[in-house]
Amino acid sequence: MGEMENEVGLLKYLYGIVELRDSWFDENLMEMELSFLYAQRYKQSVRYEGVYYYDPAIRQKGLYIGMAEELPLSALLESRFNRPLYRFRNSIGQLNEGYLEALSAKGGKLFVNHGKTDDYIVVARRVAVRDVGA
Repeated sequence: MGEMENEVGLLKYLYGIVELRDSWFDENLMEMELSFLYAQRYKQSVRYEGVYYYDPAIRQKGLYIGMAEELPLSALLESRFNRPLYRFRNSIGQLNEGYLEALSAKGGKLFVNHGKTDDYIVVARRVAVRDVGA
């Protein structure tokens, strides 16, 4: 993971240039694992723990992610995230800044996966990225 500054502060690069091969979600554990192929030859496993929300499209096999980054939950209110925010609102019902602050207080973080045509979000407590070989 790399770090650099952007308009909302510290940017945490997680992974990128990957294509989704498989996924699973455990509702009881609130965990999601995504299996990616990086650069068409290396396998990567990405595990989100403490998942509060994920965009269902992120589990679509063949989905290309150019870059995934971790941002503060408040960044979700920026206009560049209107489409993911709309889907998030539809999923949970009423959304306001207080709700995001409460999620943040519980350890929730915003993980943005930038695809070719849209951004797909995951709100979770933590993420682990692991290389699993060729």
